[in-house]
Amino acid sequence: MNSVPPGPESAASDPSVAYDAVHAVWLVGMLTLEGNTNSHVFVSRSTDGLHWQVPVDVASGPLLDKDWLVCDNGAASPFRGRCYAEYTDDQRNETVSQFTNDGGATWSAPVRATSTLVGTQPVVRADGVLVVVAGDYNGATALTGAIVSIRSTDGGVTFTRTTVSPLRAHDNDPMRAIALPSVDIDAGGTIYASWHDCRFRAGCAANDIVLSTSPDGGLTWTAPTRVPLAPVSSTVDAFIPGLAADPARPGHLALVYAWYSAAACRSGVCTVGVGLTTSADGGASWSPPQRLHAQPFQTTWLPRAEGGRMVGDYFSTSFAGDRMVPVFALADPPLGGHLREAIFAASLPTS
Repeated sequence: MNSVPPGPESAASDPSVAYDAVHAVWLVGMLTLEGNTNSHVFVSRSTDGLHWQVPVDVASGPLLDKDWLVCDNGAASPFRGRCYAEYTDDQRNETVSQFTNDGGATWSAPVRATSTLVGTQPVVRADGVLVVVAGDYNGATALTGAIVSIRSTDGGVTFTRTTVSPLRAHDNDPMRAIALPSVDIDAGGTIYASWHDCRFRAGCAANDIVLSTSPDGGLTWTAPTRVPLAPVSSTVDAFIPGLAADPARPGHLALVYAWYSAAACRSGVCTVGVGLTTSADGGASWSPPQRLHAQPFQTTWLPRAEGGRMVGDYFSTSFAGDRMVPVFALADPPLGGHLREAIFAASLPTS
């Protein structure tokens, strides 16, 4: 992108992207830091994905976090052409929703959707129902709590809250890897939510990726099931899921994730890999994992962040025609005292 916020911002993070088919415009959201005293949610707009307008300042506050965008492109939706920005205002202890009806040029006043949630992931059903899934964690370690959803049937004006599932996660030390959900919706309107969780391991010894589904627009959710990436008796610890549902074929899913084997960790150093698995039946069964890394990388090759070494809070996967595209981070050994980490994508045929 060749567009930067029009202010004294010192850093930008938490990017998300959405396409507004009604106004034929791409929207890219970002969280920016203005020194140490303020933060903003900015949205950049483009009609071709190459040339970008000056970003619009959607929201500002001392402690904004984890913004995400989604657009309602449903042909039969009463809110077709409305796009939503979801984020957390930690100072006010609230999860906030705003919307735009003009392709991101102007935005509504903030709506308090619920108390503080972390990692908002919004989807919109064909009937215009907005569903946002996020984590409600206990304490700074975020190892317990719940995955919850908030739901709006009136275009983001009011919300109701539902618990998707209780959460219990294994500490991924030396990694920073919060059990943030990854969410998508398929061609039939079923919503899928995934996150890492240790409920299927004896003594909560390692994390699996688990999946819960909602066929009724977030009103009810199935009990989480385990994605079988490794035997339950193994020490493989999986985290950072990036889930995609095929917009053309109901029940077709793709999942990218990071993993390491605790048995291979030595002196606080673990070796991390990235894998991909797919499902053609809504998560009832999954393909054998496919390796995406050329070589695994050591946690000491990653930057330190609050909570541990960090490869990123999110990976993602998208379906594009007859291809699926996982996007993920990999690292090389440091060189000359500088860390070397980059974002990669793979283009793979759908099954």
